Amino acid sequence: MQAWVDENMPGAELENCKAYIDYAPGPGRYLTDYASGVIRKDGDATGITVNTVSGAVYLDRGKAELDEAAAAFLFETLGITPEIKDFSCFVMAPAQDGESTTKTFNKYFNFGIPADVKNIDAFVREPGSRPQLEVTF
Repeated sequence: MQAWVDENMPGAELENCKAYIDYAPGPGRYLTDYASGVIRKDGDATGITVNTVSGAVYLDRGKAELDEAAAAFLFETLGITPEIKDFSCFVMAPAQDGESTTKTFNKYFNFGIPADVKNIDAFVREPGSRPQLEVTF
């Protein structure tokens, strides 16, 4: 994770990093392929998660913009103009990605937006080049 931060966010500091644990109903806990932490740049903190198998990186940013872009795309696709106040969207980061051998309770996690996304609207509108999205309203 530190190598990714050094290469992609010069001047940012990795504040902390730890294994991401999946908690199943009951007493079950599962070690996942992910590690999560916080990076800080210019006083601003951002959550960061990396898949230690595939190398995929997610940043906890742009939630409102993701919600807006997904709502616009969904309603445009359906040909409707609803008045929905509680629309929410998240990127479904796969629990097992690449050569994973872990067993977890969940199939997907909500870690934020892939770090390489520069244009959230374009990301939402190109379903073949992104992970699935989950929407609720």
